[in-house]
Amino acid sequence: MSTTTDKFGNNKLVLLVDLLVFSICALAAARIAYSVPYETFLDQMPVALLVVGVSLYLLSVFEVSLDVTLSSLISRALISVLLALAILLVVIYLLGPGTGRDVYGRGVLFLTMSGFSLYLIVTRYILFQYQKSQKPFQSWIFVGEPAQFEELKSDIKRYRRHRIENRDISWLRDNMDTLINRGVVLGGMPGTDSKMAKQLINAKFSGVKVTNLDQFYENVLERVPLFNINEDWFFRSSGFGYVNDSIRQRVKKTMDIGLVILSAPVSISLFLLGAVLVIVFDKQNPIFVQERIGQHGRTFNIYKLRTMTQRGSESESGEWTQTGDSRVTSVGKFLRQYRIDEIPQLFNVLTGSMSIVGPRPEQPAYTELLSQKIAYYDIRHAIKPGITGWAQVRFPYGASVDDARSKLEYDLYYIKNYSLLLDISILIKTFYTVFSGSGR
Repeated sequence: MSTTTDKFGNNKLVLLVDLLVFSICALAAARIAYSVPYETFLDQMPVALLVVGVSLYLLSVFEVSLDVTLSSLISRALISVLLALAILLVVIYLLGPGTGRDVYGRGVLFLTMSGFSLYLIVTRYILFQYQKSQKPFQSWIFVGEPAQFEELKSDIKRYRRHRIENRDISWLRDNMDTLINRGVVLGGMPGTDSKMAKQLINAKFSGVKVTNLDQFYENVLERVPLFNINEDWFFRSSGFGYVNDSIRQRVKKTMDIGLVILSAPVSISLFLLGAVLVIVFDKQNPIFVQERIGQHGRTFNIYKLRTMTQRGSESESGEWTQTGDSRVTSVGKFLRQYRIDEIPQLFNVLTGSMSIVGPRPEQPAYTELLSQKIAYYDIRHAIKPGITGWAQVRFPYGASVDDARSKLEYDLYYIKNYSLLLDISILIKTFYTVFSGSGR
């Protein structure tokens, strides 16, 4: 009973903070746009608070739970904002004076809802990640081939809150009653009869997490297991709709251009700072131009701030950049740490050769090598490459064929499960990397 009360109390606190932040956003917008007197603002604020509060409540935006995905949580938040905006427009413009028309013109509503939407996205992301960090360890039982288990065991090491054991089907048959606090990962089921299969189905509907290996990788590790897929997987697997969806591609391009324009004052200032540092301290041309492979395998020139000695650039040496690479200059280390060296690629976004979010483009020589070594590598060229991407925020800096294989698993996950909310999640993670100075 106390747990339920505590949860309800926490939810009420979140809702109250949401309404307080909405009030601050509305007040700031009203003062900026029309210099509305405080008295008028306060008189007409209750209507807006009631509408926003009801919208947040109906969509349970104040409930941050790991029972739903982060994308679903943010989707509910944004839908609640649109619902509140629609209701406010009806109330204000149809019901007339005294309902907020003196305060909430279209400009004020736009500014208010934009600021409030940004607040909801950021806070729900932070609250979700906090709850995720507090989640108790999840124990899993794997049933399948030993080779599959070795791959899985290696991949799961980076996920500190998941533990996995390898068991055979006979152990599973004798210990079904112990699975309620565990999960079961099925990598194929050798030795399974219809009775065992029925027991597993009953366990799944009794609250036990039962999943196959592909689903485990996608839902828990958020990557595609290259070692466990073949051509047939691509035909029967859902997803990958973005590749042929011209409408979503146009929306993404519009968002890209909008973000480039909005970030221009900051990005131009940082670019000029970086260029001056390279010229003054490294005595080099600050702009580094290199050929990369883009969408559909077409080549294009990528622009970066120079971070290496001119003779040690990747294009001349043919070597991957390693962590602590001696070819990187002291200024280059600073530029890479805060990702300032990537800013010129915003020009590539404007020209249409890149997107802000997508798989990182590689040099032609590396692409040819990796296409020979790694199955399905060329699929990452189905969409535009990006300045940042799912592989970049989920995997440390790679400098080998094995690293490239792991990053491809994240790239395939991104292409398969693309959504605007996934892009937002990647951008938030990227901003954290930039502001914390934890870049390569």
